[in-house]
Amino acid sequence: MFSLLLRALAKSVPEMSETERVALAAGDVWLDGELFSGRPDFRRFLDAAYPSLTERERAFLDGPVEEVCRRVDPREVAATRRLPDDAWELLRRHRFFGLGLPEAYGGHAFSALVERATVARLAAIQVDSFPADEWLPSPLRERTTTCVDAIP
Repeated sequence: MFSLLLRALAKSVPEMSETERVALAAGDVWLDGELFSGRPDFRRFLDAAYPSLTERERAFLDGPVEEVCRRVDPREVAATRRLPDDAWELLRRHRFFGLGLPEAYGGHAFSALVERATVARLAAIQVDSFPADEWLPSPLRERTTTCVDAIP
């Protein structure tokens, strides 16, 4: 009886498209599935392979990103509401707006990790440059960072 019902239902379900097959085969939920399972195995978190920066990406963070960090004065940016022209020139010259674009299109083809690290370091300029008691609520005053210390 059940097999008859199953055959009848199978005929009414459309076939899976190639796009659906590719999407289902594309990956898994990685560690998120473990975390939200209700009984996570934290050994898997410790044993998981995490991405790391390539030498080229590390050189970009230590070179052009640090150069921008040194050249931008957050007080000037706050006063003028714009980046100085030399900062824009650095961003253009070092192709900051093409971090994840393929090299064939003029980008760097960097990983998402270096994109995140670049944004973190540039955002840290402001945190490091203003005295904490001027703008942070008291519980956060001890947690300021520097451009060099931003992750990774």
